[in-house]
Amino acid sequence: MTGIPVFYINLKVSAARRMWFEEQMRTLGPESHRVEAVDGHAISPASLGAQRTKRRYTKFPMGPAEIGCFLSHRRAWSRALAATDEWGAPWAFIAEDDLHLSQDCKVFFEGVGWIPADAHMIKAETTFRKCHCSRWSGPAHGGRTLVRLMSLHGGSGGYFLSRQALRDALDATENLCEPVDYILFNPELGLFPRWAVYQITPAFALQDLFFENTAPGFEKSILQGERDEHKKNTRGPHRCLREIIRPFRQLRDSLRQRFFARCHNTIFRSVPYQDKVGTSPLYNKKRRFL
Repeated sequence: MTGIPVFYINLKVSAARRMWFEEQMRTLGPESHRVEAVDGHAISPASLGAQRTKRRYTKFPMGPAEIGCFLSHRRAWSRALAATDEWGAPWAFIAEDDLHLSQDCKVFFEGVGWIPADAHMIKAETTFRKCHCSRWSGPAHGGRTLVRLMSLHGGSGGYFLSRQALRDALDATENLCEPVDYILFNPELGLFPRWAVYQITPAFALQDLFFENTAPGFEKSILQGERDEHKKNTRGPHRCLREIIRPFRQLRDSLRQRFFARCHNTIFRSVPYQDKVGTSPLYNKKRRFL
């Protein structure tokens, strides 16, 4: 195998998503392999509790959908590692089944010549949250560039992992359970500082929830619904106090970002999304992850 295989995560009950994603793959060309997602709501309370005991960082609760998502990605890493070992493929692409890929991204899956020699992971999507990126940039394909990702950029809808990174991710999560994007992209959780992590900009991938016109037949994301419900439930208690201290927290955060950028010579910005062929579908940059 000379190209980069795609492993996409899909719940058994989400037939519309499966058909939509596979049609997208047929149009774009990459070889794709379905990984059956873990349904968090089908996991026993005892098993959910056991997973929660492995937490050590994030503040918001790990609901069944969040745990199912984590276990699904872990299953995809295991499947991708076995396949890449068998095929001799040095990289794999992990995707969630609602990921929209731009019409010019095919070239990224045809070979690994564009990937820096020191890279372990490359993020192909954006969630429009500001993050620190290196001032250095290198060419990728079709006018897109690669920058080093230097801080948390949430979202786990689409990313490339090297074979070694797949092994590292499986080993690191043997006794760890956190949201997948935190495990991969949070500098405080261990993997990120050990890896050379790159970001494609403009991103060529975007999850369906950001689009004003979603794909036909798509049901609402269970995970995003769970996260939205948590946000809703935390707005009520102590809301008045939070509003009072909000400007002070914003000032503190702004000073922290400026200090980090100065010390590490980074740019703090939102990663754009662009579909290079034709007119990009309308998307909502205000729709963000936690």
